[in-house]
Amino acid sequence: IYNKYDFNTFFAIIFLAGLAHDEESSFDSYYKSNFDNLKFYYDIFLKSSSKIFIYVSSIKSVTEFSNSKISESIISSPKSFYGISKYISEKYIENNIDLQHKYFILRPCLIYGNNLKGNLDYLIKFIINNRNENIWNRFARICSLIKI
Repeated sequence: IYNKYDFNTFFAIIFLAGLAHDEESSFDSYYKSNFDNLKFYYDIFLKSSSKIFIYVSSIKSVTEFSNSKISESIISSPKSFYGISKYISEKYIENNIDLQHKYFILRPCLIYGNNLKGNLDYLIKFIINNRNENIWNRFARICSLIKI
């Protein structure tokens, strides 16, 4: 892609590619997809006159599960291959910046839409099919998600 696109013509680069929801993949697969690709494009960005790099990471780079609100002060402790590879990518960005460039790391909550992977689709169908049941008051519901 670098040969086709000159990063010098862009003010900002948004990187949001990666491997997720693949329980059969090894750590090596996650590392190659989530870190090696990020490193490739981030290094091109650093050599360009583009000013801003926006990395869409994941809340999983910080934690897999939390009983309390998550803030910037939380100590990262990713457990899954996905979370670890996203954490490594974030650290690479943070440790390789210069004065001519800026970066933003976004850690969105669960994002879902059509043809989503994972168990969220089953949960949504369960909620739709049981919305008239009075079962929801039995559970503490603290969750953040975005539908696109």
